[in-house]
Amino acid sequence: FACLTPLSDTEEDTAQEAPLYPLLFGAIAYVNSDRADTILRWLQGVFGSLTAACYFFFARRAFHSTTIATLAGLLAAFYPFWVINTAELNDGVLVTFLVAMSLALGARGGQVGGALTGLVFGLALAGVAMTRAALLPFAAIALLWFLWECRRFPLGWFAGFLAIVGFANGLAPWLIRNYVAFERPVPVATSTYLHLWMGNNPHATI
Repeated sequence: FACLTPLSDTEEDTAQEAPLYPLLFGAIAYVNSDRADTILRWLQGVFGSLTAACYFFFARRAFHSTTIATLAGLLAAFYPFWVINTAELNDGVLVTFLVAMSLALGARGGQVGGALTGLVFGLALAGVAMTRAALLPFAAIALLWFLWECRRFPLGWFAGFLAIVGFANGLAPWLIRNYVAFERPVPVATSTYLHLWMGNNPHATI
């Protein structure tokens, strides 16, 4: 995670990018550098299939209809842009899968609760934020919603506590790394500030 950062002329340690996808790619390359691209594309195919399954379970839980759930799963499986994106080397497939898994777990946890569901839901939200830092506010809102829903269950407080533990522990290693690298509190990614500046800069052309 040292590179030429935006608006910089020299290479430096960076927190510009959310780390989960580069770490996954790096781990695969460490194990098998010659076939890392191929392995990652096959893995993304698995993630794409699981995304369709997650939307099936989410729709069945949300609408209580197997027909609607099947339609949702098929639409997700055959959505052209997602099919093409599966073969690309970027974080789109991974973040789509994590969002779908968060929705499926959130729908289940919001209706029936469950300690394990809460823990995995928190970890999934952390994975979403660690893959696309721009989704961190939405992950935090989803966590707050889950905590609000947990009040309806006998052991809802425990499920909510485990969701917080999963979310915090998923983000903590990267936040600690950033603190050690920069000797100051740094969020998951610092590119947010650049994007805000570009979006509000009156002289911007993009």
